[in-house]
Amino acid sequence: QIKMSSKNKNTKGLIIFCDLDDVICFWTKAAVKTLGLDFNDKEIRTKAQRGGIKDLAGGKDALWEKIDSEGSKWWENLELLPWAKELKEMLEKEADYFAFFTSPSDDPACATGKIEFLKKHFGKDFKNFFIGSKKEFCASPRTILVDDRESNVNKFIDFGGKAFLWPSPIDIIDEKKNIEKVKQDLVSFIKDVKSKL
Repeated sequence: QIKMSSKNKNTKGLIIFCDLDDVICFWTKAAVKTLGLDFNDKEIRTKAQRGGIKDLAGGKDALWEKIDSEGSKWWENLELLPWAKELKEMLEKEADYFAFFTSPSDDPACATGKIEFLKKHFGKDFKNFFIGSKKEFCASPRTILVDDRESNVNKFIDFGGKAFLWPSPIDIIDEKKNIEKVKQDLVSFIKDVKSKL
């Protein structure tokens, strides 16, 4: 017999998913350093944004070969961005349910490293996370995805969810984007979604 519903009806409310790489941790900076390039060089920083890192590496395969060679520690040791903890707390406050949602690379060590990263920064018992490459499968009118990749945002919206495009951390650090304004825009976006639930 198939159980169609549980007796617990408390399953409504807003769900917020937040990406890790370049929203919470500084993936691009680590990738630039792994390629042996100078992150302080503004031209390199600019080229590295929004997928341009592949060109700096000489192709996608060359980039992932270098990252994968460092194993799970590469992911575990990613730098926590300065706004990360405050952003998490803000999203937890606005959501009924909150979780990080991060895509793994093809190397199984990536998933291990991401879990270690989360435990290191958010506590050894922290379990509010999903690891998977099909974020859009979790889209619904009451789910919001905060992500820095436009393709992820667009797919999530196409599947019926709501999504907020987080700016490149390089633009924030180089003061092309104001972090306080970004956070305000995000809260306004969330409140608008909540008002229509």
